[in-house]
Amino acid sequence: MSTSQPPIATYRLQLRNGVDFKAVEAILPYLVRLGISHLYLSPIWRAAPGSTHGYDVVDPNAIDTDLGGEAGFLALAEAARGAGLGIILDHVPNHMGVGQENAWWWNVLAEGEASRHAGHFDIDWRASANPGRVLLPVLGRPYGEILAAGDLEVIGTDDGFELRYHDQRFPLTAADLPESTDDLHDILERQPYRLAWWRLGSEALNYRRFFDIDGLIGVRVEDEAVFADCHRALLGFVAEGRVQGVRLDHIDGLADPTAYLHRLDAALRDASGADPQPPVWVEKILEGDERLRPDWPVAGTTGYEAADRLNRLFVAAEGAAILDALWRAIAGHRADFERMLGAAKATILEQSFAGELARLVRDALAIAAADRSYRDLGPASLQRAIAGIIEAFPVYRTYLDHYPAEASDKRLLANVIETAKEAVALEDDFAFTFVADLLARTDRDPSARDWATRLQQLTGPIMAKAKEDTVFYRYHRLVALNEVGGEPGHMTLEPEAFHAFAAGLADHHPANLLASSTHDTKRGEDVRARLVVLAEHAEAWTEAVGDWLQTKPGLLRAADAYLLYQTIVGAWPDGLTPADAGGLEAFAERLDAYLVKAAREAKDKTTWTAPDEAFEAALGAYARQCLAPGVVAAFHGWHRRLLPAGIVYGLAQTALRLTMPGIPDIYQGSEGWNLSLVDPDNRRPVDFGRFAADLAAPPPDFNRDWRQGRIKQYLIQKLLLDRAGRADLYARGRYLPLEAEGPMTANVVAFARLHEDQALIVAVPRAIADHLHPDQAPAIARAFAGTTLKLPDDLRERRWRPLLGELDQEGFIDLGWAFSAWPVAVLASA
Repeated sequence: MSTSQPPIATYRLQLRNGVDFKAVEAILPYLVRLGISHLYLSPIWRAAPGSTHGYDVVDPNAIDTDLGGEAGFLALAEAARGAGLGIILDHVPNHMGVGQENAWWWNVLAEGEASRHAGHFDIDWRASANPGRVLLPVLGRPYGEILAAGDLEVIGTDDGFELRYHDQRFPLTAADLPESTDDLHDILERQPYRLAWWRLGSEALNYRRFFDIDGLIGVRVEDEAVFADCHRALLGFVAEGRVQGVRLDHIDGLADPTAYLHRLDAALRDASGADPQPPVWVEKILEGDERLRPDWPVAGTTGYEAADRLNRLFVAAEGAAILDALWRAIAGHRADFERMLGAAKATILEQSFAGELARLVRDALAIAAADRSYRDLGPASLQRAIAGIIEAFPVYRTYLDHYPAEASDKRLLANVIETAKEAVALEDDFAFTFVADLLARTDRDPSARDWATRLQQLTGPIMAKAKEDTVFYRYHRLVALNEVGGEPGHMTLEPEAFHAFAAGLADHHPANLLASSTHDTKRGEDVRARLVVLAEHAEAWTEAVGDWLQTKPGLLRAADAYLLYQTIVGAWPDGLTPADAGGLEAFAERLDAYLVKAAREAKDKTTWTAPDEAFEAALGAYARQCLAPGVVAAFHGWHRRLLPAGIVYGLAQTALRLTMPGIPDIYQGSEGWNLSLVDPDNRRPVDFGRFAADLAAPPPDFNRDWRQGRIKQYLIQKLLLDRAGRADLYARGRYLPLEAEGPMTANVVAFARLHEDQALIVAVPRAIADHLHPDQAPAIARAFAGTTLKLPDDLRERRWRPLLGELDQEGFIDLGWAFSAWPVAVLASA
């Protein structure tokens, strides 16, 4: 496949867990028939043993043998080429997995700062607690206890000696085997590393991590030689025409994302020999109205922000206010999202990143000591100021890098410092003045630039761990909105705001990926589509929740129970009935696993490092109580109530995502109803045999088959077929919002895409649950009869053909006609 051919649609596949290259090769005919143009593969490089995701890469130039090795990948690439499919690889430039399988890491542990790979990793060799050594917080108990217990064993090898601690191995430089504990201690003290209790890691670790995971060390791809070492195989596959695009994981972790992206852009151009070169997408979380940097040479993001807007577009504003009141009654003083986020940031910074904060303070004090204007700055006030600034960041990070800082970044930092001043309330502003001055001179002062880099590499992990991995598991006002890149503090989105977002994509990033589900989403797209319907039944839902809370066990809080209730009605499996004991037990097991993970991530009553077994058992027991005879019927009734509108909104979001500016990205299995929960639930095996059989069957009839996931699959296939046939319209077409007039004006979102003589109109309903009934096919044509789309003259003169129906219409478009066959309308000019 040509690198210059833009994708029609990508299909994300999570490798591992039984999915290898042969398994992917086997489903290529199905994906082609579905209309996919590009495979989008999770990391293929050699990962830590037993890795379930592949982001813990230990060798970025070797393909994992568990997946089939290089031979398996080459066979897949050849088969994909023969099928007309491109390949997009997920690459991890920010970090690598540590351990004996990582040859670079092993060499650093053996030779220390003198290792030829020492510069590959982001290690602070000057850390005062371990100068010239790497701290390894891998011990289950304090070092002295481990040493005295004889848990550290020295083994002779062909190359000398190794140290073993359970299943972990470390190189050991020693003249002879130690004869006593004291001897072993003396030998260990001479190694380039220091073994330590795992709890010390958050306070004293002297290497940059991915978030707070000690087993993933930061890589210095800002160094040209390191960049070359980390991209050799990737660029080789591009040069051979086997890879047609790249997805970059966690771009905000890099020291200088802008410089890195320009270097990669040039390397891809040289490798491919093509212009344009293979596109690059970045995993970048944009907060609120934040925009992707215009100087980044990328096709766009992976699409979290699109999923957020598609979610909120379907939340009814009137019901949202009622759901907000319900949440405030349940949560009390813990109901406010921004306050909860601020408190979580402070806790995460103190408990998980104390070492990183201490380094920022240490380095800032060293800079201040050399400046007569700031030499009297004290460590305590400086630490409070820096912590306050980090906690006040409204975005993941800024980019005061080697390229000129944008004015927006400078304004943001000024506002952050002012916000922090008010929050911290120091007796004077001396510390804040120093930090502001330091950040203002990054373009001319290398020490200031290096310090700012460390700050920027920390604000992202603090935001991620506080928001995505803590508050999203505490704040349950409407959990459909608690998604990566989401804004759960803002429940609704008006059509005008959606149109502005879509038009912005058309103008700036027409090849942005449009994800709806990913391996990182907290719940599948169709769980969310069903849960947003609660806003249209808010009063009845409030009454039901009040009744259910009377059955809550005393060990659980109302907020814990409320998360469970939403999870049950949103993720209720297709076809499950209250009489299906086996199905209910399987659902209960999934709920139990999910609730335990959610509670540990929330870090309120139980945590990963200090689990409260009684509390966790109570969660699982209450889930089973809610699914017990005599109780489960009420939850099943709510599933039935939400289902018709939830299916309509799921189809509506799918139609929008496949026709708006951008490239639709379909997560494995999401061409049917995706009712998954957070990982590992969202990485369960996909039944591709069933999907292939559904696609080969006669087309579904919506009124008969509306409950079946294959209607979504059919919609996707029809729209992807149209995208392939009119690629320029979708890739370059102008985006034109359309207004409606008539009784249902407020209940429709519509737009047109135009390119030369080609045109497309898309219309989807919203806030229509009052017009639907449980157990009946969602029929909305009668409700929309008499509501028409207002078309400009050049569109009014065309004849329109529905992609999901048979009857053409000319002139005006009556939505009763447009929604007569399906509850979404996609019209092509005939």
